[in-house]
Amino acid sequence: MVGRSRYLAFLLSLFLILSSMSLTAFATVQTTSVSIYGVMQEETRWCWAACAETCGKVSYPNSPYTQEDVVIEIKGGAYNTGGSADETRDGTNFVAEYRDIWKRSNSALSFSSLTTKIAQDRPVIALLVNSSYNHAVVVYMTQFIDNSSGEHYYIDYFDPEDGATYHIAYEDFCDIEGYSKSVYCS
Repeated sequence: MVGRSRYLAFLLSLFLILSSMSLTAFATVQTTSVSIYGVMQEETRWCWAACAETCGKVSYPNSPYTQEDVVIEIKGGAYNTGGSADETRDGTNFVAEYRDIWKRSNSALSFSSLTTKIAQDRPVIALLVNSSYNHAVVVYMTQFIDNSSGEHYYIDYFDPEDGATYHIAYEDFCDIEGYSKSVYCS
C-alpha cells in the first residue's frame, strides 16, 4: 500500500513538473478580405485597365464596361500603353459608373489603411514602381498575426498579368515589389 501511494505521488509530481514546463503557444490572427473577380490583362501594358475593371465591378457588379472600354475611354483608342495613377483612378470610376468615388494617393497606404478599406468591402489598386517595371495589382486581403515570435503583417493580391494571387509580407510588398501609389474607394 505504501509503495502504491509513493508511486502515485511520484506520478503526480512528475505530471506537475512536466505540465509546468510545457510551452503554450497563443496566436492572434486577424484576416480581412473582400471578394473580387480578378480579370487578366488582355494586352501586355493593360494591367492598370484590368485592375480598373476588377475594382470598378466591385463597386458596380452589373457594369458592362471592360478593360478595353477603359483604355478607349481614357486613351482615345485601344492602344497597348500603360496608365498613370490618375488614369487608373479615372478608369475605375468609369467602370463603376461613378457610383462610388475612387481616389488616388501618391503614396502607399499603411497596413492599417489597407485593412480599413478592405473591411469596407473595397479592394485597393496598388501601383508598383521599381527599377524593373511599373505595374498595377489588386490588394484584396490583409492578415495580422501576433504570436510568440512577434507581430506579422501580410497582404494578398491579385496580379492581372498572370492571373495568380500572392501572399506576401506587407514590408516586402513595399520594399521589394515597390508599392508606391494607391487607387482606393473613399
